[in-house]
This record gives sequence, structure tokens and C-alpha cells, in this order.
Amino acid sequence: MKTKWTAILIAAALLTSGCVMTREQIREGATPGEGQSEISQMQVKRAEEVARMDELEESVRLLRGEVEVAQNQITQMEQAKQAAASEAGEQQAMSSKSMEQRLVIFEEALRSFETKLVAMSAEIQKLKSRPAAKAASATKPKAESVGNYGGAQKSFDQKSWKQAIVGYEKYRELNPKGRRYADATYKIGVCFQELGMKTEAKAFYEEVIAKYPKSNTAKKAKYRLSQVK
Repeated sequence: MKTKWTAILIAAALLTSGCVMTREQIREGATPGEGQSEISQMQVKRAEEVARMDELEESVRLLRGEVEVAQNQITQMEQAKQAAASEAGEQQAMSSKSMEQRLVIFEEALRSFETKLVAMSAEIQKLKSRPAAKAASATKPKAESVGNYGGAQKSFDQKSWKQAIVGYEKYRELNPKGRRYADATYKIGVCFQELGMKTEAKAFYEEVIAKYPKSNTAKKAKYRLSQVK
């Protein structure tokens, strides 16, 4: 499994290495300087695409970190499961069952991370290979998909924590800029905390605090984080 994930991370890194313009360069190029003629609409659109590639590359870097953390967690749990196998009686059976549940949840999360990495890499490649002539064509913003959030919220209210995690993660995958992204991330942390998976809960609370430090959701995440011991 480690070899497979290493290959995926290398592929994502290669795809993201082709960006040739930074956001600072785009900003400098987007504002006409002294003696510089007005930038054409085609150039502006191309600059916007390059900025989008920068954002996607940053998301891939963050995602690689999340995948690495998840892989380490699975490795630790597999080792703990093997150790638990040597114990006798009812305590051994209960411990094994708990480990199996955690492994199932993490495997689902890893599959979601893998899907997200592939999608982001494909979008970056598409932007890089698109002819410059098409850069000026107008595109309508994609409407936010709230179906997965609604289903996840229903599962959350019913305390179906595993189903809620899958639903919220699907919403995050489809809406990386969605207005409910911070709330979905926070509630994934709550679900993991309710399942007794404190390390995983901390990771999602910390993500909310890092990405949305001034939001009310970040305040709730800080409080929850202080209660996780």
C-alpha cells in the first residue's frame, strides 16, 4: 500500500510542476505599467487559468499531507490490531472489532482522498494543455452541490456518524470553495470524536482553525479541540 501511495504522490507532484507563472507575476501582469498597452481579454483569461492552477497545486500539496497522515494512522492501527490478536477472551474480541471499525472508516477516507487527487491532477493537466485561443471563452460558475451536505446533515442529526463522515467528505470533494466547507470539515471532526477517534478529530478541527481562523466555526473547533484529551 505504501508503494501505491508513493506513486500517486509522485504523479501529482509531476503534474503540478509545470506551472510557470506565480500569483505575484499574474498580479503584476494584470495591471498595465508605465508605457505598457492594455492587456487583451485573452491574456486576462489565461492569467486566471494560471491562478486556478496555482490554487489546485496548493490543494494537492495539502491533500498529500492528509493522505500521509491517514496512511500513518492505518499503519499504527494495523500494528495495534496484530498486538491485540495475542490477547485472550472477550477483551480480545472487543478490541479487534473496534480496530476493524476504525480501519473501515480510514479506508473510506483514503479512497476519497485518492479520488480527489486524481480529479485535481486531471483538472490541472486540462488547464495546462488547453489552447490559448480558448482561454477567452466565457464560462459560467458551477452551482454548489448541496445534496451530499443535506444527506450528511440528516445522518449527523440521527447520530449515524460513519454515514455523516462519508457525506460531508463527498460535499467537500464536490465543493472545495463551498460556503458550507468549513462547517462540513468541523462536523467530520465531531463525528470522529463521537466515535472515540480523537487523533482524527483533532486533524479536522485543526484544519478548520488553520483555513478559517476568524470564523465562528473556528471558535467552535477550538473549543472542541480543547476538550479532546
